[in-house]
Amino acid sequence: MGYNHFIEEKHFKEEWSKLEKQYEEAGMSKEIIHEIYQYDRAVFNSERRFFQHTEIVEIELTYYIEETNSKCHLYKRNIERFSSTIDSVVQKDRMAWIDEIEDENIARALKEMKYEDLDILTMLVFEGYKSKEIAEEKGISPQAISKKISKLKNFLKNF
Repeated sequence: MGYNHFIEEKHFKEEWSKLEKQYEEAGMSKEIIHEIYQYDRAVFNSERRFFQHTEIVEIELTYYIEETNSKCHLYKRNIERFSSTIDSVVQKDRMAWIDEIEDENIARALKEMKYEDLDILTMLVFEGYKSKEIAEEKGISPQAISKKISKLKNFLKNF
């Protein structure tokens, strides 16, 4: 069965409700609990992205291999290259996606943007945060985040 974001989100929230109660009973401060939640949320979003971007390829290769009763020659030749690419992407820092943009004008414009704006763009597009979650993470009102996102969209439309 494929990845179902709604079900996984529901499980995450249920688990976090239990954990939050346990942390409060253990005497942890709200700030520490919130930091742990933010970390766990980032891990959840990262796993979601991973499953959404890798599952289809994995299923198709597995199906093809099972159908032919042997490993595809393309699979044999490229599996090491695919694995090392995935590992290298995982190890890069959060803003490494900018270096992978082929259009030099867009890449240059993004590199000249404020870090805060790039951080919001990264959280929204690559880390899977919703605007409300970004607002909580940054300690800014949701309206301010929405306004920044609109400005970022308009900026990107120019390319």
